[in-house]
Amino acid sequence: ITGQVEIVRFRTLSTGTSHSSASYSFRLCSDRYPILKLLRDKEDRLLKAGGKELDSDVVAIQNEIETVESQIRTGLAQHVLGAAEIIDAGLNVLARLDVIFAKAAFGQKLHGSIPRIGTEGMISVQSFVHPLLALNNGFTATSSTTRGQSGHVMPIDLNLSGEDGQRALLISGPNGGGKTLSMKSF
Repeated sequence: ITGQVEIVRFRTLSTGTSHSSASYSFRLCSDRYPILKLLRDKEDRLLKAGGKELDSDVVAIQNEIETVESQIRTGLAQHVLGAAEIIDAGLNVLARLDVIFAKAAFGQKLHGSIPRIGTEGMISVQSFVHPLLALNNGFTATSSTTRGQSGHVMPIDLNLSGEDGQRALLISGPNGGGKTLSMKSF
């Protein structure tokens, strides 16, 4: 449908909330539909001629234009609906790409690093901080009493060996000490 429709009016509507919506007016391109071009030219000639006796002719031609445009819009809508599955697949790909780019931007904002995945079976994470705490500039309500650094969150080092017999992890500590947060973070 490229080149068949043009936006002739656009405006943003304020809804009184943080979100707004847009209003569009579309016009079918006369160049792509010769019948529309003929009808619109005829309407223009009648309007330029003026006079009360031409009012019924102008109304009749406007009704005819409206009928033809409605038929064309219906055909275009059916064309779009025929491609709905492809459009939906494209939107899903765009959504996935949006998530990937959002994660990358978030990682850059937090000065994150990309994990290296090997076949040794070991896990080694140094100076890890939960992303939400990092966004909160390292401050939490409970960390001042449990970490001893006036509200700053302490980074976590997590090391699990790939050797047999050394694949267990025991996390202990006081309530509010970050045990659950450590596991959720990883």
